[in-house]
Amino acid sequence: DKDQVALFPNEEHRINFTLSPDANVDFEFISSNEQVATVSAGLIKSVAEGTATITVRVKGYETISADINVTVFSADDPIAKVEFYNATIYGFYTGRQYP
Repeated sequence: DKDQVALFPNEEHRINFTLSPDANVDFEFISSNEQVATVSAGLIKSVAEGTATITVRVKGYETISADINVTVFSADDPIAKVEFYNATIYGFYTGRQYP
């Protein structure tokens, strides 16, 4: 899916992910800051302005995981989402950040 999500308070975002090779395993979802964003069964719900990291982990294989950075903007700042999505470009080969 993507590794960054921008939301306003009281919005939801469904995490789309795949495990390769395909396996019959269970996943756990963890929020680093439940005052900003909660997660249950792959559904992120924004709570209040701030940042949180959502971790998707394979149960029993804690080293197999992925993180999604969530930013919840103030409801009073409607342009925040556009700026967030266009603020950073990553170099495909170098991994460097470009403003």
